[in-house]
Amino acid sequence: MTRIMLTIFAAACISSGSIAQINKGSWLIGGDINAISYKSQDDVYPDSKSTFNGTAVQVSVGRFFKKNQVTGITLGFVTQKDEDFANGTTVNRVKGQGYSFGLFHRRYAPVFGPVMVFGQVGAGYSSSTSEATDFTFPNVAKQKLTGASATLSAGISCKLWKKLYGQLMMPQVLGIGYSKQQNSSNGTNTGSTDYFAFRTDIGANLLSNLGIGLQFIF
Repeated sequence: MTRIMLTIFAAACISSGSIAQINKGSWLIGGDINAISYKSQDDVYPDSKSTFNGTAVQVSVGRFFKKNQVTGITLGFVTQKDEDFANGTTVNRVKGQGYSFGLFHRRYAPVFGPVMVFGQVGAGYSSSTSEATDFTFPNVAKQKLTGASATLSAGISCKLWKKLYGQLMMPQVLGIGYSKQQNSSNGTNTGSTDYFAFRTDIGANLLSNLGIGLQFIF
């Protein structure tokens, strides 16, 4: 699927007759919505079923204070619900939601015609909560995760038509972060864990980490 999307992106750029140039004072608005829903059934135990529903929304808004340079904010929200059933009765349920916000600065460099490459630095904060209920015992386990991160990203932008731009982005060339996880069971705190992370998406699976999106610059 990724290769098909890359082919479509490349074809759209090649067919575009636009010249990419972003002037001071322009605005950038972009975003994406991802939704997934599925049901599964055990082949061996047909009375055992599972469902999953999840939605993620992210919006970016920025201002070009210099030619080909934009500074802005990102806002995100995610929610999900996962349930397991046996003989028509719910035996396990996991539900959660979270939000994030951050700042970014991006610099574009024209390559040819409608195509530009860009580099981006960003920093953000996120918070999420989840609740796992086991109706068999019963038991309710809750988890809260908060964290902050800083990232360096890169990508390719292509002016497709008038104010519409296509974007091909690698989420993280380099990223560092800290998060804290707090756990409880049936209302009793069971401990917390601190995490420090360092990662890069450059590697053999680079194509699987690419993101494709649309933005309006006006």
